[in-house]
Amino acid sequence: TVLHLDTHAMWINPDNPNHVLFGNDGGLYTTYDRCQNWLHLNNFSITEIYAITHDQEQPYNIYIGTQDNAALFGPSTHRPGDGLIDPWQHVYIDRWGGGDSYFTYRDPTDPGVIYYEHQFGGMIRKNMITGQKHGIRPSAPEKEGRLRFAWMTPFFPSAHTPTTLYCGANRVFKSTNRGDNWQVISPDLTLGKDPPNTRYQAITALVESPHQSGVLFAGTDNGNVYRTRNDGKSWQAIHNGLPSYAVTNLALSPHDPDKVFVTFSGLGCDDFAPYVFRSDNAGNSWRSIAAGLPLETVHVLREDPRDSDTLYLGTDLGVYQSSQGGQNWISLRGNLPTASVQDLFIHPVQRELVIGTHGRGVFILDLSKKKKE
Repeated sequence: TVLHLDTHAMWINPDNPNHVLFGNDGGLYTTYDRCQNWLHLNNFSITEIYAITHDQEQPYNIYIGTQDNAALFGPSTHRPGDGLIDPWQHVYIDRWGGGDSYFTYRDPTDPGVIYYEHQFGGMIRKNMITGQKHGIRPSAPEKEGRLRFAWMTPFFPSAHTPTTLYCGANRVFKSTNRGDNWQVISPDLTLGKDPPNTRYQAITALVESPHQSGVLFAGTDNGNVYRTRNDGKSWQAIHNGLPSYAVTNLALSPHDPDKVFVTFSGLGCDDFAPYVFRSDNAGNSWRSIAAGLPLETVHVLREDPRDSDTLYLGTDLGVYQSSQGGQNWISLRGNLPTASVQDLFIHPVQRELVIGTHGRGVFILDLSKKKKE
């Protein structure tokens, strides 16, 4: 067995030094011959997920980007221990079984094509039938310096025009031909703030209105939040009164085109407080809806597609739900392990909350059986 990259822990049996346990980004390995041969103990559900999406199949498939275990997809109906061969498939794989991956999407125009990315904007479009891959990372405009990409670069196919992609570096880019060519549609949105926890000065959150094409919101790792209503022809700063921390998530209401949510992380400044804000006027003003939440960094917020008052929140330690638009929160812990919840989505047809954890894999909560508090 070839050992996985990035070692984090090692234990040597004090009663038998030939027996060693080795922990790395690929999981747990053991040897009984003093590291000559290794056995991969790969029956643990310990995937470290960064981002999670789904397709429109019935049953739908789940797509995940992981820490050093590449991008994968699998059927939402699979449950560990159901006696079937593990149906999860790698979008790509290398000799080490590694590679950091983040946002992963099935191409809306071609079910045989998947978009995925590596760190710092390394976006790729892959034909899963032929294996052909195309790098689609945008380049800097002429006579400008290098682009600055976040470690986890936000990009997505447009819900209004499926051949259109949007991507955030320190500027926003748009492609109308699935990433073959890009145009710049924003100035540098990271300017004006330089807090001590800024790492890359890049866009960390980028979303498109589900109600109207060309309405976009962008957030940066130094606390800037911007809005455009005309597909990038003009941008308005809407971060007055918001913290100068990294934006972890922007969420737009599927019910109200003027309702916007934004979350921040103060981890870079040893600040573990939850930062969750809501606007009911498209970002012109904000109010905190973090009251009652514990000291846990917030990573993601989603509004229920069937109930505009119900919100779901993913934090460093779990999932919370509000049935009153953020006025109060309850834990949805149940049998969910204590793990960092990096991403969520709510399947609008199946009524399932799909939870991507950084360390314990994927969990699904059946919302059709969930009662309001």
